[in-house]
Amino acid sequence: MLERIVKVHSSPGDMDFFAGGGTTGEAAVRNGRSYIPVDSNPEAADVMAGRLAPFAPSLDGFAASDGPAGHEKDAEPMNDTEQYGFRDPTRLTNWTRTFLGASIVVMLLSAGTGTAELLGYRLESPSPLFLLFVIPWAIVLAGAAVASSVLVLVWIHRANYNARALGATGLKMTPGWAVGWYFVPIAWFWKPYQAMKEIWQASIDPKHWWRQGGSPLLGWWWGLWLAGWWVPVVVAGGPIRIQHGRAETVTVRAEAMEAVGDIAVDILHVPLTLILLMIIDRIHSRQMEHFGSQAAA
Repeated sequence: MLERIVKVHSSPGDMDFFAGGGTTGEAAVRNGRSYIPVDSNPEAADVMAGRLAPFAPSLDGFAASDGPAGHEKDAEPMNDTEQYGFRDPTRLTNWTRTFLGASIVVMLLSAGTGTAELLGYRLESPSPLFLLFVIPWAIVLAGAAVASSVLVLVWIHRANYNARALGATGLKMTPGWAVGWYFVPIAWFWKPYQAMKEIWQASIDPKHWWRQGGSPLLGWWWGLWLAGWWVPVVVAGGPIRIQHGRAETVTVRAEAMEAVGDIAVDILHVPLTLILLMIIDRIHSRQMEHFGSQAAA
């Protein structure tokens, strides 16, 4: 279709100045027309370069410019490195790892306690000495779980920020929204995953992040996160529908199934947290590698 339009509305030697995905440029060169591809979107320029490479093998993104030295950089949008300065995330990453490890302990203890109560092992009248030990310990563990959640969000903000500082342009998620989507109903089911995927891609290759794929780790992490939302609903909702005994029996069974759902969530959070730790480690190591190489240059 484009070749027909080019033939009808132009003559050999005419020029096309707009790149887009390069389809018009390809039609132009096939029919003896010249082309000067121009586009401010680096992703579009990359697609265009791949499409036109068979006709101009030296074309490689903005490097095809015939302008003076540095003209390629002028064609790009303002690089985020001009707005962001890399901030060493090592201390933040270490604290995040520590508290995520503590949260695993919390989840295992919670699952063990829930299982014991479900099986009927419950202290009817615990001694004061027992309470003196357990209550502070429970507060510490609960605080560790809350702190780990806060630290993960701060780490995500920093990782997005640093990806931009390393040269990633055109990211759809800002540092603020990479965190903010966790608090937006409905959108929290997929937007945080997209934000983490962008951070992963930009950490592999900040300059050409859109060329990079995701990782199975991201899929497993988000799948377990979603499972943690829905497992209690499915488990706790079933017995109420199928139970036809006395009202008090239904209530007891429903409470038992709710406890099962809580235990399942605690268990799910263990592999979820382990996978998140692997994601954090890999993103951190890649960003520090890029920072080191850029600083050395």
